[in-house]
Amino acid sequence: MSQDSRPPTKKTAEAITLFFDEALANGTTTLVLYGAIWEDSCELAFQIAERRGLRVVLGKVMMDDSSYGSLPADKALRLSLQQTERLAEKWHGANDGLLGYAVSPRFAVACSRGMMVAAARIARKYNCFIQTHLSENHAEIAIVKKRFPWARDYTDVYDQCGLLTPKTILGHCLHLAEQEISTLAENGCTIAHCPTSNLFLNSGLLPKEQFDRAGIRSCLASDVAGGPELNMWQVLRSAIEIQKVRRLQNSDVPELGPLEAFRMATSLAAAALDQDTGRLAVGAEADLLVTDLDAVLPCSGRCTEKPDLSAEEILTLLVYRGHSTAHREVWIAGKGTRVDAGPRSLSC
Repeated sequence: MSQDSRPPTKKTAEAITLFFDEALANGTTTLVLYGAIWEDSCELAFQIAERRGLRVVLGKVMMDDSSYGSLPADKALRLSLQQTERLAEKWHGANDGLLGYAVSPRFAVACSRGMMVAAARIARKYNCFIQTHLSENHAEIAIVKKRFPWARDYTDVYDQCGLLTPKTILGHCLHLAEQEISTLAENGCTIAHCPTSNLFLNSGLLPKEQFDRAGIRSCLASDVAGGPELNMWQVLRSAIEIQKVRRLQNSDVPELGPLEAFRMATSLAAAALDQDTGRLAVGAEADLLVTDLDAVLPCSGRCTEKPDLSAEEILTLLVYRGHSTAHREVWIAGKGTRVDAGPRSLSC
């Protein structure tokens, strides 16, 4: 801890707990999160997740060329690496694998080459995940080009620092050149598509089919700190609508239907985390969401012959009309939690 750090307060614990409550209420069974820059708050989040039996992959944000209290860059680098290694050693794979650690250099705009190289080394040592941002907007790309003139492109910065692996999750990836897409494919990385955030921040529209052609796995994420949504049904809808808008501009753009969008948020996301969840099959881990169908049907289901609905029709209803007040239970690793369907607030 630096001189600017403070021990976590009761209010911090309450905020973390309320966030987890809100995510569960929205039907999310697995969380992949960027924590604050401080070790102690990240430690507290892991403790709360462990106590509640949540499935969480979490990492302390790393950066040494931006705000880190009043610490100079060299001390911020040393401290962040020490904290990251302690957290990774303690929490990666903890609680029977429900908890995982993601080494989390914020992005190349805020990290030195030394920090990124060392972050990659820690991830290899503990076989951790790596998460960072890539090519979210044009201003960011220009900054990275100026900061790292030795790199061919933004993606090459991460590649030369050793951050691109099959356990790397890259947020956004909106404005990549063909050679960058090839680099991601060669390294087996996963793209976290954040449609609600990208629309909210006016960052751009993901050309999903380019990644599909290259064999790159893309899954869905909320990027909640940079966007307005914890409701993953809305994230699915936004992903579908982005493809519709792109099809209006170019009829060759393939459609994204509810079933494929649902796969991006479930089985494909689970595969990116080396988890056997997101599918209903014998032997798979029982991460389940129980939803009240009447709550998503028009007129509370009174005008619908529910036995006549196919599985695809029900899923389409959920994608287009799903919301937290329709959820009744969330099951994680076979253990169920009742969901409060009443109003909730993150105010602390």
